[in-house]
Amino acid sequence: MAPKNQPKGSTSARGKRKQAEATPVARPYDAHKFFSAEYQDRYQKLCSRKFWHDKKFQISTEGKYRGLAEIIKKRKWETLIAPHPQINTEIVREFYVNAMPVEGQEFSFKTMIRGRVINFDRRDINDYVGKPYKLNYPDELCPFHLQQNKGNWDHQVIQETILKPGTGYEKSVTGRSHVKKCNMNPIAQTICKLILFNINPKSHLSTCTIDIPPLIYYILSDEPVDIARIIATSESKFLAKFMKNCRTRSLMRSLQGTVTEKKGKKSSGASSSHQPQAPTADSDFSHMNPYQQQCFTYTWDYLDANKRVVSSLHDSLYRMQLDSGYPQEVAHQVLTPEAYESYCAWPGDKPFVHGGGGSSFMVMQTYMNEVASANSSEGTPSYEEQD
Repeated sequence: MAPKNQPKGSTSARGKRKQAEATPVARPYDAHKFFSAEYQDRYQKLCSRKFWHDKKFQISTEGKYRGLAEIIKKRKWETLIAPHPQINTEIVREFYVNAMPVEGQEFSFKTMIRGRVINFDRRDINDYVGKPYKLNYPDELCPFHLQQNKGNWDHQVIQETILKPGTGYEKSVTGRSHVKKCNMNPIAQTICKLILFNINPKSHLSTCTIDIPPLIYYILSDEPVDIARIIATSESKFLAKFMKNCRTRSLMRSLQGTVTEKKGKKSSGASSSHQPQAPTADSDFSHMNPYQQQCFTYTWDYLDANKRVVSSLHDSLYRMQLDSGYPQEVAHQVLTPEAYESYCAWPGDKPFVHGGGGSSFMVMQTYMNEVASANSSEGTPSYEEQD
């Protein structure tokens, strides 16, 4: 005997509809251009972004900058100063979209363009620019990167080499050191332009961060520099930063939507008679559910411990920076203890003592007391009884 048809709206039918709604449906996408539909969505976001074209440098071997022309020729960097005059913006967008890192996975230095997988790690970039630097073994670092990993640059010598007399590093309003391009000597300015346009692109070109002067110094000093590794690292940092900004904006939109929704529900359902009133200064925890009080106490203690750990790490980094011999004007990598405390703006001590706590804590405590009172009046069992 065949089963009878379930009446419309029955429990079984509703369950099937819910199961069908919960099953994710794969969205269509152009597999010839993108790894997935998510990458295709990112492509649409990139369409509104502007492009910074590489700059072509025409350096005469007989002119004012013939010394720089000799440096470029000796290092085999001709490709860097003469980029392709025309670019296909659609292909460039595909390159960056498909190169986006996957969260939780190691950066692959791979992308896809028109269905073809492209590698852009240090080795492939070095091949593209004409193999200007050859490694003796796969993981070898050039003298510049070895010194960069150590971090103990002689900034006094660097300033004397690339800056005009009477000038030096300057600090921004945030306390970070930077270098004005106009304070550099002419040949250093040209190398700085080459770096900021074609090697490690930046949107702000009148100044450069403190990591650029050592690179300029090594180029002028005829020291070996693995330029392909610098370009590959720059690309990976840019893509990681772009992904971080995308996740941050997405999270902020999600939080704003959640907060707005909750505020709307609270405004529509709450009455003036049930609004929490600020308690007296002599706060009392006796009406708070013991389990909730234990959770809040643990959370406050945990946050206090985190603050001590982070402050200790900062203090260690700051002392290590001082011991490394950085001059005061370039000691920008780690904030001073005073600037660090001011920047973090840690809140005051946890309000456990009677009479302590700000308005936000008092409202929270009042809310918890009301919840505890409501539970007790309704006969809600305690957590011990529920177990």
